[in-house]
Amino acid sequence: MTRADIDYIVLDALANDLESVEDILRLANHPEIGWADLAGGAVAEFSVLLALPHLMEDGLVQAYVLDADEGHLEELPVGTQPSVSLDECYFGLTPQGRLVHASWEPPTDLA
Repeated sequence: MTRADIDYIVLDALANDLESVEDILRLANHPEIGWADLAGGAVAEFSVLLALPHLMEDGLVQAYVLDADEGHLEELPVGTQPSVSLDECYFGLTPQGRLVHASWEPPTDLA
């Protein structure tokens, strides 16, 4: 089974740090390091919001939610979907997600 390009774009945005949906979009659409050519145009928030749940379900991405009382991010167990809006979360790669990202061979013939 091959993964959709958007899955790899999201994994790539998460490769170095925890990121919010807004951060993922900023990185994916960055004019120098982004993937707009691969996506066929600007990466849409809708696409990222569709990709994140199945990436979490597949154990490649882990969600983190802000604990307002404690003022820090709470790591959710791998495979767990957050009970709040994805826009309120941060995301990071799991060890398995790092392996999948490391094996990605993006197309080299992008215009």
